[in-house]
Amino acid sequence: TDAFWRPPEGDDGTPNESVADVFARVRQLLSITETQYSQENIVIVSPDSEVLSTIAAAVCGSPLEMHSRFEMAPGEMRDLRLLQRDDG
Repeated sequence: TDAFWRPPEGDDGTPNESVADVFARVRQLLSITETQYSQENIVIVSPDSEVLSTIAAAVCGSPLEMHSRFEMAPGEMRDLRLLQRDDG
């Protein structure tokens, strides 16, 4: 799936986000968080796995469209420092 593909609008007309849209929001979140909480450990809680799997894919250098590799179960917690980077 293309990282810029968007699912159809919801029944109420609400537009859905592409993975690239989610990643843009995540980058803003991480930039602000890094500025405000430099040198601190941070826990990010999300209502679904989409945001968290997108963060994990970006941290590992994986293509964003492969973010489902990092899908998380409800209540699951991961230390991003322990994830394997895709350097090749």
